[in-house]
Amino acid sequence: MDKELESAGAPNARTRAVYPVGTLFRLTLVELLRTKRALLYLAMLLVPVAFSTYHAFTEKMIQDPLYVWGIVFVVAYLDFIVPFTALLFGATLISAEQETQTLTYLLSRPVPRWLIALVKYAAAAVVSIVGIGLSMLASYGMLASHPSLVPIGGNFVYVVLLTGVGGIALLVYLAIFLFVGMRFRRPAVAGLVFILAWENLVGLIPGIIRFVTVVHYLRSLAIEATKGTIVLPRLFTIKAAPVSGSLIVLGVVWAAFLALSVWYFSRGEFQTSSDRR
Repeated sequence: MDKELESAGAPNARTRAVYPVGTLFRLTLVELLRTKRALLYLAMLLVPVAFSTYHAFTEKMIQDPLYVWGIVFVVAYLDFIVPFTALLFGATLISAEQETQTLTYLLSRPVPRWLIALVKYAAAAVVSIVGIGLSMLASYGMLASHPSLVPIGGNFVYVVLLTGVGGIALLVYLAIFLFVGMRFRRPAVAGLVFILAWENLVGLIPGIIRFVTVVHYLRSLAIEATKGTIVLPRLFTIKAAPVSGSLIVLGVVWAAFLALSVWYFSRGEFQTSSDRR
């Protein structure tokens, strides 16, 4: 990435004035997709698709595929794949630049730091939302393609709505983990504690404590999006928050953490791996 950045930002009047945002976005996409993280990301995306394929073609489908996919959505995507993808990409957006020593070059360019942070966040959002969205559609498509079932029909609207819920979840979690990746020395540990202990455990505890978790509002959106079509044991006892309230809370959390990340990146001191040695 160093050589590409240098060629993209060759010392001439134009590049000294404004850093090519499109080039930074493209290089961030390439960097996200060509690392070992991309292989882990791909493996996570294929797990629910493989499960859906096995369930559809090795068993007699007596249940609505939407019901089965709803379980896959909550247990596989909403509780694990979505937050782990956000942690995988969001927490390493800045630290990866530190390790490859390209962060020093980025910060030396005449471009606002806040713009660098936003462009890298946008690239991670595109990679994660497109990949997980395609995985969700593929997993439901495999379930719905069983020969004994009727065509998808009107149920597809629920699939689209739940895919939208997954996209909202990714945007919020990415903003959270972007900040975690810059603020903590061990962002992976902090992220795992947040996902496993806070979101997946506290989010299921009865009472008002679950209202301070992100996943409660995401589950509320999932319940309202399906209008009772999907009945899940883990969601059945949860009283869904109103759609408007859920969207407001999630929007506030997203805006707050993204703004906090941009502010911290704009004012923070970041060392490269050579500096730490």
